[in-house]
Amino acid sequence: MDFTEEEEMETSDKEQAWGREDLITLLHGIKENIPKGDMSIYTKGERTLEWDKVAFGPYSPQMCHQKWKELSKKMRKVRSLAELVTEAEVAFENPFQGQNWKIHPDFPKRPTPSNSIFSKENFKKFEKQFPEMTPPELFKLMNEKYSELPEHKKAKYIAKFQKEKEMYEKRMRKLRKEYSGGKKVQRDCLKNIKGPLTPHGLWYRHERREFLLANPGARRDCIRQSIVQKMRWSKLPDEEKLKWINRSLEQPTPYEEEDMEEHPENKGSRKAKHKPLLRKSERLLKDLADGKPDKPPSKGYNLFCKEQKANIQGEGLPNTQYLVICSQRWKKMTKSQKEAYQRRCDELKKEYEVNMNQFLCTVTDKERILLENRKSMQTSTLAAQKGTKNKFQGEPKKPPERGHAVFYSEKMAELRAKSSHLSFRTCMTMVSPLWKKLAQKEKEHYQRIAQERAREYQVELRSWFNVKSSHSGCFPLGTLILIQCTTSDQGP
Repeated sequence: MDFTEEEEMETSDKEQAWGREDLITLLHGIKENIPKGDMSIYTKGERTLEWDKVAFGPYSPQMCHQKWKELSKKMRKVRSLAELVTEAEVAFENPFQGQNWKIHPDFPKRPTPSNSIFSKENFKKFEKQFPEMTPPELFKLMNEKYSELPEHKKAKYIAKFQKEKEMYEKRMRKLRKEYSGGKKVQRDCLKNIKGPLTPHGLWYRHERREFLLANPGARRDCIRQSIVQKMRWSKLPDEEKLKWINRSLEQPTPYEEEDMEEHPENKGSRKAKHKPLLRKSERLLKDLADGKPDKPPSKGYNLFCKEQKANIQGEGLPNTQYLVICSQRWKKMTKSQKEAYQRRCDELKKEYEVNMNQFLCTVTDKERILLENRKSMQTSTLAAQKGTKNKFQGEPKKPPERGHAVFYSEKMAELRAKSSHLSFRTCMTMVSPLWKKLAQKEKEHYQRIAQERAREYQVELRSWFNVKSSHSGCFPLGTLILIQCTTSDQGP
């Protein structure tokens, strides 16, 4: 049934106040009278709907049709009438869930901020003064002008905002009374996080619970502000931080096993690793408490800069010029002085290797696994896996893992033997198209070669590791990680 605009205007004048139960009855009536399987657009559904059957009680068909138009005004229309009615029913059952407040007609409008009130009142004035500006540029300019206003002029707009805020809160309280089950429940955002919490996350959750016990009706923003003002994490003493660091590391990590079951292809790869629990400063604090030796500088120049830092700070020079001053002083040194620093650096490395071996012999298996997950150790592991450097005497070289790498290595060797004057990049440019032109059978042939070499390498690596471990009780950490990564990748 269809109606004209004049009839709708007449009925709107006679319209009575719609209660919540009346609106729900209207929605049920519309839903029941929609033909089954009708997936036409909502405009056609409105025209073909029999509004005489929808009408009930004191409400005429025209009044029901007009009220539905008001309800559906805020809803996106790229759907059928049945889908719109279903969404409206959900919004009326609980207007406080999800984005239903955008649809619900009784939901009050949020208060306008004071700077937006200023922009709204002065928009035409600024538009006349700056006709060449676009609306976004005008709003940006008005925000700047508002921030420059003195406090007594800002008070006018702040008062308007406070008035709107009071009205909004009053209407919200009224709406919550009308709708059962609409009470907003504060959820613990840290409770359902997948995986373990960081030390700061554990500390914050503890402080939050303590604050909620003392102040049950506190708002969420007040909770965060009170905790920040009460005690900042960065200002905690080291002993207190160490307690939360240990608790964080003791948390179970079942999500790693779940990931391995869901994505077995990521086993042993960096994709399977999660974000580290500890920051760099927290990791250094933990290492210091565990007695882990400090890693020495990698070069003599770095050792020189480390020793000069205290002298530069004592001279009162700015920290921003620290590296510049160190570089200038290093250049003025003689060759023998530079070599002396390099010799000292080499001695410190040997001493560190001995101390690190002793430290690894004292830690448990669980602590050793935690050491493997460190970013610095991952970097050294990747470098060892690439075979860029054989760190230990007799260590077998890791072969290419894929067929195309075997093909490239063979063709590159042939090409460099014939044309030694060509650069590596030029050779790669010449070899790359050859692999693309290979037939699938030939590519599979190279892949089988790579797999066979990987098995041979696995046997050689295990035998070498058994010989070395029988002579020395402990291995450096890099070798332990390398052995574990290769055995997990290749299998027995």
